[in-house]
Amino acid sequence: MLRVNPEDFYTDPEGLAEATKRSNFPQEFLNIRDRFVEQFESGDRILDSGCGPGHDVAYFEQNGLDAVGVDVSSEVVEYLEQRELEAMESDMKHLDFDDNSFDGVWCCASIHFNNPEGMRDAAEELYRVTEKGGLAQITFKLGEKEFYMDETDNGSIKHYLVSKDKAYEIIESAGYEIDEKLSGKNNPDREEFDYFLNVFAEKPEK
Repeated sequence: MLRVNPEDFYTDPEGLAEATKRSNFPQEFLNIRDRFVEQFESGDRILDSGCGPGHDVAYFEQNGLDAVGVDVSSEVVEYLEQRELEAMESDMKHLDFDDNSFDGVWCCASIHFNNPEGMRDAAEELYRVTEKGGLAQITFKLGEKEFYMDETDNGSIKHYLVSKDKAYEIIESAGYEIDEKLSGKNNPDREEFDYFLNVFAEKPEK
């Protein structure tokens, strides 16, 4: 199957939305998302970095948060805007937001489209836009290889796996302080990688 870049991969947002609808996800993932939401107050500003078709952006809005999604796919951004969700076309390594713009940052199962150096750049950029005292939730795929996953009919896209220690190092080197580490097989049907690692991390007040 054709191998493509992320911005060229998700060109069918409606199909992607159906394939990734949260009712297909295990309760473990939904619990993590709820735990994230519970950390904030109504009106808090949330960034969903690598938002895909916007399931989580919509969920954050439904729970009283002021959410914006960013994605490298122009088709995905247009799809969110048609759903009256705030969205911006952007690479997570180069975000067009001021420093300390968001009370919370949600980066779920998207940072792995970057190689480890790109993950480091992305984490630094997410840290930059997180408000002092704000919280980030960043999800990594754990393993020791790279692989191409066929997720849609458009082709296959490369995923980069890292060890737990590497994931922690990426987050802490950006400046975050790790609060909680949760790992599990959020999608047990996937055999290409070991586990997801969901890390809650705080930007220090100082």
